[in-house]
Amino acid sequence: MLNSANNYYTTLPNSTDCDSVICLTRIEKLQPQLCMISVDVNNHNEVVWKHWEGDAMYNIYREGIQSGQYDLVATMEPNNQNRWIDTASDAKMHSYRYKISAIDTCGNESSLSEAHKTMHLTINAGQNNSWNLIWTAYEGTAYSTYNIYRATEDTLGAFTLIGTMPSGNTSFSDFTAPAGYVYYMVEIILNEPCVLTTSLSSIHSNIASNNPNVGIAETLRATSSLRVYPNPTNGQLHITMGHAPLWENAKYVIYNVVGQVVMQNTPLNPP
Repeated sequence: MLNSANNYYTTLPNSTDCDSVICLTRIEKLQPQLCMISVDVNNHNEVVWKHWEGDAMYNIYREGIQSGQYDLVATMEPNNQNRWIDTASDAKMHSYRYKISAIDTCGNESSLSEAHKTMHLTINAGQNNSWNLIWTAYEGTAYSTYNIYRATEDTLGAFTLIGTMPSGNTSFSDFTAPAGYVYYMVEIILNEPCVLTTSLSSIHSNIASNNPNVGIAETLRATSSLRVYPNPTNGQLHITMGHAPLWENAKYVIYNVVGQVVMQNTPLNPP
């Protein structure tokens, strides 16, 4: 019997007239695919791949210090939502290449997939307070558009779209940047989204900034733990935000539905 995973199961009698089950695998059909590699708030690469029915495990490989040489960095069970965070990576330093292989129920490993290469975004100063962005193009999947986002010290948890470009470009100059620290991120929209437990349709670069002591991960974690309730409000609003260290030098700004500032202050009672 040949199943959808290209495994053939049959029974053969042994010397004691008992049936023995054998498994024959068409291993050349087990060619897994990476779907995307994005970057999380800690500047670690997040590897996402497509699930193949019948695979027992997956091996993830990362290109080492020699071009074309890939080292095994993780072995994953198939029930982990097909996502893995490479905590040894640092996306703000350089781009990375990854490949993946599948291991079937008979223990056979497939050949390695095609490589995916991550984006790497850098920033340098232009004239009159402008900032130039340069990044390496993502490789391994189809996309047609780059989105460029900017945030400031006050809006780091809410990046604003400032530009859209076709995928053939890998640079952008921001001539309208405000004074002070600014933060940039480049996003690509996939032509075919990854579909796991949720739909993953875009890939993010690392965050590049003119802030030499950038605390991006801590600020974004503070924002992700922010709670404002009830909404809509009856006139009394509650704001909570993580643990005490995240409140140091914090302030909040409340806008109405037309974008006007109605209140801004510092937290009264840090947790």
